[in-house]
This record gives sequence, structure tokens and C-alpha cells, in this order.
Amino acid sequence: KIGGTSTQHHIGSAMASQHQKCSLRRASKEAAQFRIKRNRRAFKNLKVLIDQVKADPYGRIELLLRLQNQLASHILRTEKGLRILKAERLRILGLRKNRPSKDISDYLKKEAKRLALGIDHGKHLLWVWRCFGDAIPFIYHDKYALKHMFYSIEDYSAKQSAGALSGNEGRRLEIGVMQTICNRGIPAVLCDLTNTLRHGDVCVMVNADPFPREVKTSENQNSRTVRQALNLMSLKTFLSDDEASNFRGCERVERRAMPMATAHLEDLNHCIDQSRGKRWELVRPEGGVTYLAIRRGCDLERLKIVEMGKYPSCGIWSEQIESEAWAPYYPFTLSIERASDLIALLEGRLDVIVAVDAYEIMQRFADRGLIATFMDDEKVAFTVRRPNTSVDRGDPACGVSTHLMQRLLIECEPASNLIDFSVNFIEELEAMTPSRPGDSSQQDHQMMVAWRELVPRIPPLLSDDPPV
Repeated sequence: KIGGTSTQHHIGSAMASQHQKCSLRRASKEAAQFRIKRNRRAFKNLKVLIDQVKADPYGRIELLLRLQNQLASHILRTEKGLRILKAERLRILGLRKNRPSKDISDYLKKEAKRLALGIDHGKHLLWVWRCFGDAIPFIYHDKYALKHMFYSIEDYSAKQSAGALSGNEGRRLEIGVMQTICNRGIPAVLCDLTNTLRHGDVCVMVNADPFPREVKTSENQNSRTVRQALNLMSLKTFLSDDEASNFRGCERVERRAMPMATAHLEDLNHCIDQSRGKRWELVRPEGGVTYLAIRRGCDLERLKIVEMGKYPSCGIWSEQIESEAWAPYYPFTLSIERASDLIALLEGRLDVIVAVDAYEIMQRFADRGLIATFMDDEKVAFTVRRPNTSVDRGDPACGVSTHLMQRLLIECEPASNLIDFSVNFIEELEAMTPSRPGDSSQQDHQMMVAWRELVPRIPPLLSDDPPV
């Protein structure tokens, strides 16, 4: 019966089925674009541009613009693919609510799971694109100053990450402001192209400290815009004055410049280069610090004889990348020199392990007459003091944060920087006029309370003299 109801229903069902297949195929095609291997050429091109900008940061502003244009294009393309996958997954989940047969239900469940995995890959790819974006501010600014662009103003929790580039009414204006500044010969970057810059919309890059700016399409204000303006003002004041009161939960915060040795990036890249032949290589740039580069196909049995130290703490770069826990540290897109090695790291064909031996670090402190005690704490890596001293008596002491310790593990920061900083800080406190009992501030009191609760992880090398 041509044109009858049953035929129309059959044709309609066939068309719907064909539409569903096309929709799934399109989603599968988008998911394939999220694979790291499919983006090798893009990664290589971005790395080339990063190196060119780094070689002449202020002379070739057009390269900085080209780098940002390519990054924005990749991010927008990935966001578009994510929207397709999310819509298709919602459609699949909706079909499962219609109580189909068991076979169809199992098929839909499998497809929904596959789409969810693709969405995770897409989100991770967005993070990777922004790791290339992170290279931009770290070329121009001091890495210790950039840390403050990552954390909230209220405390040291990470500020909310960048939103989507697409679908933002003010994005075109932000890009226009950034391009206008760059066209005047002044380097600037769109903050949402990075994982680290979380304050402001555009960052002007002319000094060691970043200069974030908000870009608004309207002069209308609400509680959110007022709060953003106040937070940005507090951050700018801290960066310009090097001190602040009631900043990030602290009564008073002061920033000091310290002489620092350069990172061991040359040793790191030498280690990576030498790993090509025997699939692994080990370098010890200083006492207590070990760099290990491992490539796919490495004989793991041979690695068992590698000595990392008596009490090693390890930073495994692949884990940091997989967990997207790199910011606000110096980006690996700058640390690793060769584009091929950078791509190998992203694809899992290369891994870097940095080990810091607590025993060696304690020994280096002991050689300078100080007791270093490694702690089992989320915020304090170790404490430093003289023998026969006590914080309860107001004696000089220093606590080194896990944040600074992390710089050794994923930035290749020299351990000598931490040691010199701690020694100088103790000596500076010793040179100050001793405080009288009761002179300690509320902040000092809170620090002493927290200090008493610290639990040593490793016995210190030096000990206090027994009472006479």
C-alpha cells in the first residue's frame, strides 16, 4: 500500500535511524580529533612560535599575535567538538529513558560511555592548548610574580579557571583590546588562553610583574563586577608595593627579591637527549637531586638499580600532566627544548622523574649548622632552625612550603635556592632585635600553634644538646 500509514511510519523510522547514525558518526569524528596524536602538527607549530617569541620577546610582536590567533583557533575548534559530543550524549541518554530492548539499551549505554570518554579527552586537550598559552606570560614575567595571578585573593586556593572562548559576548572586545595593545608594540596576552592567568581579561606584559586589565562591554555594575574590581585592585597594589595587609587570609604579607640560581633546564634537556639511545638516562645536577628520563621500550629491570637516595620525594611529570596539576609552575612547554620531546611527553612515550633526597638536603643544612626537619604536612615541606632553639621561645625559625618544594620537582629549581633562602632568612631574623614576651602578633600566634601540630616524617640529622 504505497503512501499508506504503515509505509510512512517505516520511512519515518528509517530516516530517524539514518539521522541517528549520522549524528553518532559526526560525534565519533569529533572525538577522534581530541586524541593527542592527531594534533602533533599543531603542537609542533605552536612550539616553533613559542621559541621564536622567546628569542625576541619585544621585537617580533606579530609572532606573539600569530601564536595567540593559532591558540584561539585550536581552543574554539575543540570547544565546538565538545558541544557536539555533549549534545549527542544527552540524546543517547534520552533514548535510554524510553525503555528500549536490552540489546538496544546495552548499545546505547556503551555509546554514552564512549562519548563521555571523548568529552574527557576534549577537556584535557583544552588544558593542553592552554599549557602552550602559559608559555607566553612566563616568557615575559617573573615566575614567582605569576603565581599570584593563579590564586584567589581571599586565600591560597586556585581561582576559577578560564571559561569557554566561544559564546562570550565580551570576548570579541577583549581580543580587540589585546590586538590594539600589541599593534602599538606592547606585548599583551588574552588571559583565557592560559591556565595560569586567572585575574583580569587581558594582561599587559611590560615588566617583571604582570599587569592585568578587565575589559567590560557595559558600565553597569553589580556585586560580582564590584568584587572583581576590588580583587584586581588588591592584587595590583600588592604587586606594586610588594606588601599588603589582610591579603589572602594573612594579617600582613611581604614580598622580597632573593638572588636565585637559574633552573637546571640545560641538565634536564641533556638528560632527555641522552635517553634516545638506551631508552633512559640519569643526571645528578647537584647533591640530593636526580633527573631521570624514561622512554617507551625502556628495560624497567635496569631501572631497579638506579639509586634515588635514602628518602626520595619524586615528581613524575606524566602524572602532573594527566591530573592537570601543573599551573602555576613554569610550563613544560618552555622547559623542554625539542618539539619532538614535548610531543613524546604528551603522548606518553617519554616521562621525566625528578627525585629530591630529603637525607641529602638535611645533610646540606647540617653542614651549615642548621636542623632541617621534613614534615608530614600538606602545606609545610620542612622546617629549619638552629640547634637548641624553640619557636615557643620566639627563636628564629623558617618553614619551607610544599609549593616551593614542588618547584624543585617540576620546574628543576635548584635545591641550593631553597637552602640559601632559608639560611639567609634565619640569619636575618637573628640580626633583628629580640621581641619581648607578648609582642607577637595574631599571625605569629597562629603560626606557632600550627608549628606545634607538625609531625616529622624523617628524623633530623642534627639533634639538640641534652640539658646539663
